[in-house]
Amino acid sequence: MNWKSGRFTLVILLLYFMFTSCIKSFVPDIEKYSELLVVDGNINDGPGPYTIKLSKSSRVQELSLFNPYSNCSVQIEDDIGNTVTLTEKQKGVYQTDSSAIQGIPGRFYKLKIVTSDGEKYESSPVLLLKGLKIKSLYSEMQHKTDPRYFYGRDGYQFFVDAEPFPTTDNYLLWRMESTYKFKTDFQIACYYDNGVHPVIDRDTLRTCYKITDIPELYLLNTNELQQKEVQHLALNFEDNYSKALTIRYSLKVSQFTMNKEAFTYWSSIKKIVDAGGDLYTQQPFQVANNLKNITNPDKSPLGYFMAAGLSEKRIFITPAPFVFQIGKCTIPEQRNAINWFIKSPQLWPVFYTGSFASPLYVDAECLDCREDGVLVKPAYWVD
Repeated sequence: MNWKSGRFTLVILLLYFMFTSCIKSFVPDIEKYSELLVVDGNINDGPGPYTIKLSKSSRVQELSLFNPYSNCSVQIEDDIGNTVTLTEKQKGVYQTDSSAIQGIPGRFYKLKIVTSDGEKYESSPVLLLKGLKIKSLYSEMQHKTDPRYFYGRDGYQFFVDAEPFPTTDNYLLWRMESTYKFKTDFQIACYYDNGVHPVIDRDTLRTCYKITDIPELYLLNTNELQQKEVQHLALNFEDNYSKALTIRYSLKVSQFTMNKEAFTYWSSIKKIVDAGGDLYTQQPFQVANNLKNITNPDKSPLGYFMAAGLSEKRIFITPAPFVFQIGKCTIPEQRNAINWFIKSPQLWPVFYTGSFASPLYVDAECLDCREDGVLVKPAYWVD
């Protein structure tokens, strides 16, 4: 499975370098933890391809969302001698061929990495467990009071039910991906590209789809439940403070059944996230993972390689009669801005609303949906 884990990797990176302003008695040696390998990926018993993302940790003052680690050799091997080499599909993103390997419950899997400068890394062998199945995924309209919002929050609360537990010890992780269809506030009338050109289809760049990994971690040790199955477990809440619910919304839930060691790791990360990522309370680089540097044991990598059983479901939501608390695009007072861009070819093409005879300038995201999404409808999308 491809996690599309850009935002997920962001969460991992932020964990390593967050500071608080109220504690000044200790200054950690952050330089020591820069330029470390960060691993994000898994193998599961669902159909491939499987994705491993490799990046480099950064100094605090140079923190970036994703600092890809390219030109690495990445392999996954099992305990009976099968090995598959992943291909770098884009910088720092390595993927198996969809037919090259299939995760099988009961087998152990290991991740091996050789970086471009010759450093070797390995994970410990991880047992892939049989996945607990999702029975149903559903939503309820809810209003939530929130001191941060004067009007509160209206939206959809999503819930999941899972099948009865086969054993007493079950460790579950839920990851989610949202997709929504949205429109810009204005249509395109014309564009400037070394001259003013009309646009025949004014809705050309108005409707897009946005795909987002939800960064929150949802974990459960089933020993904490009195009943023998997951029932009405609350997951993501999508509210009326974005365009997500304005036209059509979809949520995909991936439920992973993992071992106790993986659960312990992600529980530690969750505690740090929930506490605000306080570096001084519990330093994330001290969270034990299952990765090691073979070449230089003192330079430990960050992240985790997980083998887990997988069950997935997707739900589609049509808009409810919410009052959306979304800022609207406006046209500035100096509306005709053609002259602003005549001497700036690096910015061409520049789009305008209004009309060909009287073009009006607005911010790009107000009439070009590609600023926040993609034009191509996802293969799984159902209108």
